[in-house]
Amino acid sequence: MSTRGQGHRRAARTAAVALAVALVGPLAAGPAAATADPVRAAAVAQRAVPTAEDYSPGLRAAEAVTYTVDLAASVVHVEHVITLTNEQPDEVTSTYIREFYFPDYSVPVLAGATGLTARRDGHGRLGVQTRPVEGGMASIVVIDLAPDLQYGQTHTVRLTYDLPGQPPRSGAVAQVNQAFATFPVFSSADPGLGSVTVVLPGAPVTTEVVGSALTRSTSDGSVVYTATGIADPAEWFATIIARDDAALVERTVDYGPDGVRIQGWPGDTEWLDFTADLAERGLPALETAIGVPWGAHGQLDIVETAAPYVYGYGGWYQHNQSLIEVGDVLDAHVTLHEMAHAWFNAERFDGRWISEAFADEFAAVAMAEIGLERPLPTAPVDGAPGALPLNAWMTPALDAPESEDQEAYGYATSWWMAHTLGEQTGPEGLAAVIRAAVEGQTAYDAESDPVGHDGATDWRALLDLMELVGGATDAPDLFAAYVVTELEAPLLAERAAALEDYQELVEAADGWAPPALVREPMAAWDFAAAVSAIPDVRDLFERRDAVARILGTVDEELTDAVRRDFERGGEIGALRRDMGDLEAAADALVDATQSVEEANPFARIGLLVVDAEAELSGARAALREADYDTAVESADAATEQVGTAALLGGVGVGGLLLLLVVVALVVRSVRRRRRFVPPPAFALADGPPAPPLYAPGPATPPLYVPGPPGPPAQAPYQPPAPPNQPPPPPPPPA
Repeated sequence: MSTRGQGHRRAARTAAVALAVALVGPLAAGPAAATADPVRAAAVAQRAVPTAEDYSPGLRAAEAVTYTVDLAASVVHVEHVITLTNEQPDEVTSTYIREFYFPDYSVPVLAGATGLTARRDGHGRLGVQTRPVEGGMASIVVIDLAPDLQYGQTHTVRLTYDLPGQPPRSGAVAQVNQAFATFPVFSSADPGLGSVTVVLPGAPVTTEVVGSALTRSTSDGSVVYTATGIADPAEWFATIIARDDAALVERTVDYGPDGVRIQGWPGDTEWLDFTADLAERGLPALETAIGVPWGAHGQLDIVETAAPYVYGYGGWYQHNQSLIEVGDVLDAHVTLHEMAHAWFNAERFDGRWISEAFADEFAAVAMAEIGLERPLPTAPVDGAPGALPLNAWMTPALDAPESEDQEAYGYATSWWMAHTLGEQTGPEGLAAVIRAAVEGQTAYDAESDPVGHDGATDWRALLDLMELVGGATDAPDLFAAYVVTELEAPLLAERAAALEDYQELVEAADGWAPPALVREPMAAWDFAAAVSAIPDVRDLFERRDAVARILGTVDEELTDAVRRDFERGGEIGALRRDMGDLEAAADALVDATQSVEEANPFARIGLLVVDAEAELSGARAALREADYDTAVESADAATEQVGTAALLGGVGVGGLLLLLVVVALVVRSVRRRRRFVPPPAFALADGPPAPPLYAPGPATPPLYVPGPPGPPAQAPYQPPAPPNQPPPPPPPPA
């Protein structure tokens, strides 16, 4: 008697799929869409996971799969050519023969496949049945191998079907329309016996392969990707992205200097309307909330595409191209998040979590501003799956098993950080922090001397800005708990100690900023250098205060120019020299002022001639401009001029007294001369009488008022003229 045993049914040769992703270019990726189905569908593409019992050691399966993309018809044609060989011999015993055969074969296909047809070469059509896989993203097609595949036999089966276009937002793994197509490709063959071929339209269609490698070639105007001899079909997996942007439907929004261009899939007017409205109302709301002008480079393009879903995101932003690519899901937070990356990107912020945190937070703020319900983050849970310091949250390797949890944790926790810090700073304080960060400022900038930094703002500068500019007093603790790595944690302790000394110095500065000698190493987190300089600077502030008291005695103050010079000082020796020059100038000014104000009477007379006040004013002006050498020179000149004025005053007074004495003597002499009585005159023997000494002319005011009458005047004596000589001329009038 013999019996006939049934062979094992062969299940789909598939496994859970993880994408090995190498992002092309710098991407600011957005969070997964609120509707998770399309994201998980493309990123993980769950397929049936076989167990050891699902495999028969006696069935050899070779498979060649061809995918042909027809964008014009919005369809992907798929053909599986499967060669099956039964290599399991019958078991023969003395009592029975056990035959091993295979009545059917299972092939995984993507959900939404239509027109499923199976044929066996030379035997016509085969029966097919489908059963869904958990999650609804794929199905298992069971092909009836009638007649059963017996030991030593080989069957070649051709399975064909189409992946037609699916409605937007359907969550389909495979999406195809006239402008775009994306779908995963895989093989269920035995190791080394599988091949995949993808045929796509040529230009202007552009293509991208994500995941396992395929070789690119061209044939008859088509682009062909191939992979042969796939060593491990259970791990081999790729996603094809094809796009023809010329077929997109376009809408424009007038915003910014260059406007916004929105490009959607043909027929998806709902997405176009939704996205255009967000651009028109959301971008101004973002700009107002952030408080910084829009930072896009040129025209902003927003393109509808399922490509981000392949990477596990709802969308992404490419700053160098001013391009947003976002999925078809109508998620305002995701779309505004990508728009916010025009402000928060790697060009401005060093650290993935920083850009993602504030893009999420300000997207939520903008939603409230335009009348939508504002979403709020949830607090992180200790020990949550994927938990890691935010500074260690990098662009993920999506084939790593922990990447999904880490992405979820990174987005959620970074957003919560931004929201919590914003609650402490308030909207104005947060805007001030963001503005300072975007402009490259630090928390240690002085108005007269911004320290600033080149490049993007990192977590250290952000922490300083949050605490010292925004007033977020809990920022150090939050950064310690959620941001820094184990290696970075000691820096926070050093910062806390240095900041305590620095703030004491700020109090001593009394309205001035500490010099760059201290502020620059504080901004660079070189705390040892900063702390070592603080005692010397504190001494300089004490000397400054003494100078201020001295100047107060002459109604002078330390000016902004003096303060600016001090704040810009980057070397202690130079600061000491400047302080010494300031002290000398102040002393000289005080001395000069006292000299002028306390000048003696002789000096005050001399100051009518010598203008010491002009020199003193020059000294004051020079000191106010921090020109200490000129101030000293002018002050010393004023002091010298006071001495010169005293000499001139003394000489002037002495000369005046001498002049008065001389005048008095002259007057006295004149008076005495007028009282002189000349001797009597003699009459001449011959000749006329002598003319009088004084002959009055025209009436003139008298030179003096005569006193009482004296004796009559007599003619002066004249000796007799020699013989035969004429008489002498009369004397001139007196």
